[in-house]
Amino acid sequence: MNVGEAGRRGSGGRQRGVIVSRHPLERLPEFADVVPYPDAERRRLAARMAAAQEDLPAFGMDGGIPVNGAVVRAGTRRLLVVTTDLQCCGDGPGSWQEDRRSVEAAEIRGRVRQVLERTRVDGVIVAGDFNLVSTPIPLVIVSGPYGLPHAGLIAAELTHPDGSDRWTWDGRGTRFPSRPMDFVLYSPTTLALRHGYVLDAADLPPSELEGLGLQPESANRLSAHRPLVAEFSWH
Repeated sequence: MNVGEAGRRGSGGRQRGVIVSRHPLERLPEFADVVPYPDAERRRLAARMAAAQEDLPAFGMDGGIPVNGAVVRAGTRRLLVVTTDLQCCGDGPGSWQEDRRSVEAAEIRGRVRQVLERTRVDGVIVAGDFNLVSTPIPLVIVSGPYGLPHAGLIAAELTHPDGSDRWTWDGRGTRFPSRPMDFVLYSPTTLALRHGYVLDAADLPPSELEGLGLQPESANRLSAHRPLVAEFSWH
C-alpha cells in the first residue's frame, strides 16, 4: 500500500479522504492543503446556519471542504483521482445543507478545472459520498463541464449483485430512505467501466462470507454507507 506524500491531506476536518495506490502518486497544489470555502459563501452559509440554530462545532467550516486529490502515474498514463464527502442531511431543496453541498461541489469542480488546465491528465475519476438526500444538483455540478478531451463526467452504473438494487445508503431506521448517495464519476472519453458493484456483506453467499471471515451484518457495523467497487480500462 502506497499512501505516499500526496495520499493523505487535511482538508475536511474529521471527514478527511485518503487515496491509496500501488502506483506513484503526484501531489497537487490544488488539493494539497486545506481547501477553504470561498469567503463570501462561507459568510452567507454561516448566517443561514446561525438562523437555523445549527452553527454547531460538528458542522464547522474551519477544517475546509472535505476533498482530496492526486494524480496516479500508471506508466505513461496520468489519472486524476478526487475523493469527497459532501455536507450531509437537510430537509429539502431550500435547506442550508443543500446550499452548502452545492457550494462544496462548485469549488471541487473549479479545482478539477485548474488541474486540467495546468497539467496533462489522461483520465478523471471523482468518487465519494455526495449525500444526495434532496436534489441531484451537487452531482450535476461536479460532473462538469470540463475542457476537452474530458468534457463531462458520468456516473458508473453500479448495482448490488441482484442487478436491481442501487442503494448505497442503508436508511432503515432513519428518516432518510435507502437510496444511492455515493457515486463514482469518470471521464467516458478516456475510461471505460469494465466491471463494478455495490459491496454489501449481506449480499454474499455463506460460503464466501466464511472464507472472508465476515458476517451478513458486518458492513452495517462499519457504516450505513456501502463501498463501491469499480474497475476501469483505458480507451
